[in-house]
Amino acid sequence: MKRRVFALLTLLASLCVQDVRADNIRGPMVKIIRVDDSADFGEPFAVEPEDLIGFSIDRDRLEFIAGLEIQIDVPPVLAEFRDGFALYLYNGIDPALSESTGAYRGTEAAFVVMPPRRRVLFTLPVAADHSLSSSFDMHVFDTVALERDGTAIMTILPVMKGIPESVKGRSYTVTVRPLYFDRGKLEIRLDNMPNNADIRVSIDGVRVRYDSDGFLLETGIHELRVAAPGFSAKTLNVGIEKAKTTVVEIELVPESPQLTFSVPEGTEIYFDGEKRKPSTVIETTPGEHTVVFLLGGHSVTKKITLEPGDRMTVSLVLDIILERK
Repeated sequence: MKRRVFALLTLLASLCVQDVRADNIRGPMVKIIRVDDSADFGEPFAVEPEDLIGFSIDRDRLEFIAGLEIQIDVPPVLAEFRDGFALYLYNGIDPALSESTGAYRGTEAAFVVMPPRRRVLFTLPVAADHSLSSSFDMHVFDTVALERDGTAIMTILPVMKGIPESVKGRSYTVTVRPLYFDRGKLEIRLDNMPNNADIRVSIDGVRVRYDSDGFLLETGIHELRVAAPGFSAKTLNVGIEKAKTTVVEIELVPESPQLTFSVPEGTEIYFDGEKRKPSTVIETTPGEHTVVFLLGGHSVTKKITLEPGDRMTVSLVLDIILERK
């Protein structure tokens, strides 16, 4: 007896922790729209009252889309029933969306009575920073509809008694289109740069931290400047298109190292075996080089290593050594 009482209490406790606000959502799942920047939203599709449409948002792959425009074309026989049908939107969906599942639980996020028009427009925001707003012929759902886990279910249900079953079997035509931000993406590729290079990027005169994943920018023309120590800076204008990624490949050219000399008068200088004048500024290549000084029958040889952009002075210093005996 005690075991039965304990089992009953356990069952009641498990029921109590369920979300009491959750609703049962039932009906055939006719389409799941998976939303990311590369999604193909496809052609219009038919939906009957009580059919389910699922939305699954991949936020990690969502940079351009602000929301979804949902166009519902209403057949005349359904439009006749003024205030007879309503659109419901649910979030917090459980279990996971599947075209083979027709029973879910979720929380009602929106309820809108279908207006008596042959074409109805709704907007479902998918980005938290959207600026979409409702108008006379466009209803914008609250962003909270997709903030919980990135999934939602939409369905159209009869809310008036006395609607014939034959009418309920008629189909709406639904078309889903993406609504894009007025922005695109700029990717900068620097294949010839070492991994530890100090890349310095400026966009429209503003210094930004280099990011190999790219930068989101408003559409239009932007000035891009890329530089790195030891390399010649490069500046160019880049056009950014809406909802597109512009890839710019930039090859920074290493700056030639420069070498000058400070030597006593009469010193002969040989750089990599070639005689040079003491006043010469040598522009050469990065790497190892050999400098030879000849003075008064004596020679001094020095190997030096130059990095891109180096500005180096090589000096020959004469000293007097005193030795007391």
